[in-house]
Amino acid sequence: MDKKQLEKALEIVQNMTSVCDKGKSEVSDLLYAMAGEEKPKNLMGECPETHYYVGGDGSTWSNNVDTLYVEIGNWFTTQEQAKKEAEYFKVMTKLRCIARNLNDGWKPDWSISTDKYYIEYYKGWSVKSYMNYNSLGGVYFKTEASAQKALDSLTDTEKQTLLEGGG
Repeated sequence: MDKKQLEKALEIVQNMTSVCDKGKSEVSDLLYAMAGEEKPKNLMGECPETHYYVGGDGSTWSNNVDTLYVEIGNWFTTQEQAKKEAEYFKVMTKLRCIARNLNDGWKPDWSISTDKYYIEYYKGWSVKSYMNYNSLGGVYFKTEASAQKALDSLTDTEKQTLLEGGG
């Protein structure tokens, strides 16, 4: 089997929605072995058969059937991890909502050197600014006052959740 055939066979396997993830994985392993290729590692890890996920309303559920959540990385080994992720998501969503409201349509333009304000924790909470630095997943504000208002709106529990991160 040449590399092109391997890629086509893998595409077919990945599109087999009626086959469970474990079966797809075993067939995929077999195809790689037949081609003498090493299977790439899944950087998100291997999801256990029984796992937890966060629902759209922030609730947590146990799941061992639906692969939709697994495909987007919404799976956790314990319910506690899932709950922690849900709380983190809620606080980040709150910050993004405040930013949308206070920024009044403004979005940071990283191609020009103007200040963009964000909330930071370094030996204490504060508002900082950068002109050309974008922290992935960061929430940015048009003005220092807007960022300070957002910081002031967070409870101590919400701030702790941001420090600890998700699940």
